[in-house]
Amino acid sequence: MAVRAARPGNRVGHISAAIEKEIRKAGFSPIEVLTGHGVGKNLHEEPQVPCLLKEEIEKTPLLKSGMTLAVEVIYAENSPELVVGEDGWTIKTADDGLAGLFEDTILVTEKNPIIITPLETRLEVC
Repeated sequence: MAVRAARPGNRVGHISAAIEKEIRKAGFSPIEVLTGHGVGKNLHEEPQVPCLLKEEIEKTPLLKSGMTLAVEVIYAENSPELVVGEDGWTIKTADDGLAGLFEDTILVTEKNPIIITPLETRLEVC
């Protein structure tokens, strides 16, 4: 659903709302402090693409043809609160519950959004 929302004229909030709906429907909690993002000359660019709708859709960035977005579905089994490990890099849930992250890079086009993440780099967890 989130990929289908990546169309010109829609907003980042349409993607975020679709992600949040599916995460909550599955009984999980969206992570609030980590987001997807724009991809361009630099890896992490604007706009941020949260896993949940944090404000009115109309206040979120407008999607335009040619935009490339890293859509990251980040969720937790229980509490979405995160803690950073002593190494300053490792992140885990505060309650030691399970968490997951799935990411695809999406190209917004006039016709249909295109997933440009190579299939062989996608990780499936069973």
